[in-house]
Amino acid sequence: MKIILTIISILTLNNFISQDTSCLHNVSTNYLNPTNGSAPSNPSLNNNQFLNHFNWNAVDNFNFLATYPLQNMQYNQDMINIQNSQQDPYYSYIYSGEKMSYENGWELLLLNIGKFPNLDPLPISDFTDIPYIVLYNRYKGILRLFANYGNGYLSTQASIDAMRIELHFDVNLNGDKVLNGLLRLNKGTDEALDQNTTVNQLSSMAFHPNQPNKWFSTDFQVAYDPCVCYYPSNMRFKFFAIENQDLELHGREIEIEQNLISGKALNQKDYLSNFDYSGDSAKGGMLMYKTLDYMINEYKSKLDAYKIKLAAVNEFNANIERESAIIDAFKYIVIEGGNAAISSASGAPWFIGLVNWAGDMIGQDSLKVDKLISNAKEKLSKGVNNLVSEKLTKQDDPTAPISPSASFSEMHFKGKVTDYTSLTGPNFFTPGTYGSNATGSPVLDNYSEYPIYNEALGVFALLESPKLLKSMSSTIKTTSCGVLPLNFRTEVINNRVQFKLKEPLKYTFNPVLNYVSKNIKAMYIVKAKNKFIVQTDSTNSLSSFVLDNSVNLFSDSINKNDTLLNYTDPIINLNNQHKIKKESIAYNTGFLPLDAFTEFTIEIGSEEFANYNSTTCQLGTVNSANSLFRSIWEDFDVQVKLLIDVKYNESHENGKPHEYTYVFTYDVKDNNITLSNIELSPSLENSIGDIMQYNENTTFHNTNFNGGIVQGCVLTGTTYTCKSWNDATIEGLITTSNGYKVEIKAGHEIIMIPESSISPEINLSIVPVLNYSKPMPQVIQTQVTAFCNNNNSPTGYNANRPVKSFSNQIASEEAIREKSKNNLTANPFTFTLYPNPATSETTIQLKNANFGDAVVRMYDITGKEVFISISSPKEDIRVLNVSALERGVYFVKVDTYGETLTKQLIVQ
Repeated sequence: MKIILTIISILTLNNFISQDTSCLHNVSTNYLNPTNGSAPSNPSLNNNQFLNHFNWNAVDNFNFLATYPLQNMQYNQDMINIQNSQQDPYYSYIYSGEKMSYENGWELLLLNIGKFPNLDPLPISDFTDIPYIVLYNRYKGILRLFANYGNGYLSTQASIDAMRIELHFDVNLNGDKVLNGLLRLNKGTDEALDQNTTVNQLSSMAFHPNQPNKWFSTDFQVAYDPCVCYYPSNMRFKFFAIENQDLELHGREIEIEQNLISGKALNQKDYLSNFDYSGDSAKGGMLMYKTLDYMINEYKSKLDAYKIKLAAVNEFNANIERESAIIDAFKYIVIEGGNAAISSASGAPWFIGLVNWAGDMIGQDSLKVDKLISNAKEKLSKGVNNLVSEKLTKQDDPTAPISPSASFSEMHFKGKVTDYTSLTGPNFFTPGTYGSNATGSPVLDNYSEYPIYNEALGVFALLESPKLLKSMSSTIKTTSCGVLPLNFRTEVINNRVQFKLKEPLKYTFNPVLNYVSKNIKAMYIVKAKNKFIVQTDSTNSLSSFVLDNSVNLFSDSINKNDTLLNYTDPIINLNNQHKIKKESIAYNTGFLPLDAFTEFTIEIGSEEFANYNSTTCQLGTVNSANSLFRSIWEDFDVQVKLLIDVKYNESHENGKPHEYTYVFTYDVKDNNITLSNIELSPSLENSIGDIMQYNENTTFHNTNFNGGIVQGCVLTGTTYTCKSWNDATIEGLITTSNGYKVEIKAGHEIIMIPESSISPEINLSIVPVLNYSKPMPQVIQTQVTAFCNNNNSPTGYNANRPVKSFSNQIASEEAIREKSKNNLTANPFTFTLYPNPATSETTIQLKNANFGDAVVRMYDITGKEVFISISSPKEDIRVLNVSALERGVYFVKVDTYGETLTKQLIVQ
């Protein structure tokens, strides 16, 4: 069985670590006070020509946004201001959002309008027919490009409707193609810098406004690599006018596929796209939401679909109801700017949800907005692999909500694009490289090579991959003989596997940024994949396999006592001696302080009901060769997820501080998981270290302990015991009735709101649950330097190398593109549905399903599964009876264990 294990963690750092000054260039592109400690060297240049005096938000004499006159270029026209509302409506998120000013985090990276950054005229523009402006947001790690091509038409006079913009690593001054970790987030997860780089080029789609004085624009999400100043690398933009495309966005909650151009992936209200297009077709990718509202709506729709799915199988999960109530309230109060006063909220459906499921979010007169934001942020972060977002609050006018960037783990891009002849854009030094140990300061022949904001980009980096310890054990729980047939022995086997960190995480922040505080949380998330097939033989069989014990892991998908494998399902083909796991299952630990994460242990348990052929019916020890536990639980995919809150020592134009939330997820390779011979945490279940027996936080607001139910407390006789592994909050008058005693125990802190009071029968105490004895601070600069220079070592920097050698790839990018046009993947798997629309039945015909059995599932629009079937490899045609289904839209999904494809079916 493959299981994904994710880690999330809390740390506050207020200290500023001393830095290696050779990697810092003291660059600011603030046009009012520009600085640059590594200006390019050229005898013909004035050293001040790369100091920026270009104000891209300038206004004219009439207080309108000023245009940019082009100089010494093919089309000497006035380009409109990049934040002008005349831009195509697909770019409304730019001109209606927060102003792209230096105070709001923006720097000038590249400029091509026929002038130097100080506005001196360029003798000859490097790209006379491609004006461009490239900005960079130092807090969000977003690189935003504005460009145009000539007069908006191709040489054939055909209009340009859409563009594919490519950012890739290019050859440097030595003719070598050296990589770094700048693009690594767009794999869909982050990567530690001791791993070889998997993404060496990145694509994004943009609408073309089709007018010569307007810009097409797109965003790229980049990451921090502290080692770029040690290795010379160059990057390049290329532009492709789209001839045709078959690129789709796949989402797995309701199995919807969206066309990237005509579907929702590029509309003006939703999200931008980044994906890897380094081969014949698109793969991987990241979703970059333009507005926070749509990220919340996306998450809420998935949550609602999941609740319906739970109800369909008669399951009930209070955690899901609580999560939904918090997100509903967060959306109304924070995103939509609603009133937090209880007097105005009582009676609203979302408020009733809070009363029923999350009463601790309700204060005496108003909602606890800060607590609501904190809880909502943690819940939203579970659903993303990478996220860069302004603090999740609505900004005051004139500042609009900041666009978060999110990569959802269940989303990916897939398809192919056919382009017209490419337009070569600028080649430039990786920011932070020029003038450092990597390059020195060579003479520049092409002015576009120099990045004006010449500092390392990004915010956070994990240097080394997480390393885990794992222990496994199997014991016979119960055993019996004499079951039919009489020569069989039946055993109930208890299996356990435990995980914890082997060593602290090694991480660093970009020293260019001025931090006030950093707060990190971490979470383990475990996902059991739903493609595992259990093999059995004729003499030994498995009756059922149950996950009945998961310590420090809360279920996200199905309750922990549900059967994972069911051998009595009539659709299972017993003659083929294999079984299919019907449901996937996901767990999480909740967010934990990073300083307590080193010693934190999780445990996944199972019960295995097995019949063994034993003619003597002799009881014995577990037969590890026959134990399903050995085949399922030895193989894990492990991930680490970090949730990071950072406050910077600068403010927006409106005076509010820059506060951001980042989420990064990491894969842990099998060779970084060490099997321990001893149990990591003996008798973890029900011990003090088992956090599942506590609430994370408890809040008592004007509570009277009188024998009734009190949330977060257990009443035994006349004594209430109220435990939380984190904090307990006391607010208002806390009393007891005659004869009752109360023990309120918190693992971290008890917070007393001013003017609160408690009865003498109530005892408050701190009982630590988490172990903070091994804190996890960020590494110091000497360790970063040693890591970067320890190149080609298992624990050293390797992001400058590709996963696959470039010499094994097709020699030229042009050849790759020609192959993508003329030699796409041969005989891809597909299927057809006919008739469609259907009234009583439809036929599904499989083509090129060469991966074994095919599982056919059908879902309604809510995501509820309404049909499942298994076809053998020889069954290419199957008739689906839909006469009993209500009219509407359904989704038919075929899984061949090598390829998954979903198509829409309309039932009339």
